[in-house]
Amino acid sequence: MGTPAPLQSRVRFRSFTLDRSTSELRRSGIRVKLHGQPIAILKMLLDHPGQIISRESLRHVLWAENTFVEFDHGLNSNINRLRSALGDCAGAPRFIETVPGLGYRFIAPISSDVCATAERELPRLIVLPFTCMAGAFGNFAEAITAQIIVALAEMPRGISIVSSASWPNRHTARLVHTNYVLAGAIFRDPLVSRICVQLIRTSDSCCIWGGNYVHCDANLFSTLNQIAMDVSAQVLRSTA
Repeated sequence: MGTPAPLQSRVRFRSFTLDRSTSELRRSGIRVKLHGQPIAILKMLLDHPGQIISRESLRHVLWAENTFVEFDHGLNSNINRLRSALGDCAGAPRFIETVPGLGYRFIAPISSDVCATAERELPRLIVLPFTCMAGAFGNFAEAITAQIIVALAEMPRGISIVSSASWPNRHTARLVHTNYVLAGAIFRDPLVSRICVQLIRTSDSCCIWGGNYVHCDANLFSTLNQIAMDVSAQVLRSTA
């Protein structure tokens, strides 16, 4: 194992931030319910990004020398809990890679020394539940909304995403001190469908940008990722 990275109070990777001092993990500012040994594993992996951490090294971190446990089962369980919290998958990892016979490696890019002030200054965006129009069904709209939120949260440059069906319209966004609202409508057709989006500035309720995206089911996810990239660029441009 190589020399550990310098310890910073906060470490960011994709849409996640780990606060070392409190052992709190957050995704887009929302606390993830994870504590104990999975957090200890995450800390050790983040201390050595890109390096293989052996199972034996993790054992020494998680359990004292005189502790008798079923080590393999306990470690596997904790790794699975951590992956589940990160939305990661052993078969196609984005964060934690299993190196057969050796251990685990953290593979996502990280940035350190993320201060609380900087996080508070990120532009805040509410994603309202998208509206169903002309052949679109409610569950489909919910799935589209959820995927847009995930895609926005994983943009490399920071936007704090506030997403909840409990904010029914753009006027309530002011109550949670947000800067922007993203609203959308979905038009379904057997052959070609369309998604319309509007980006609204909450300070004056002005629509500062809008877009129409035509897609078929085969390229739906690439279309949603494109929407997220365009929205992120417009928000960052507007707050620059």
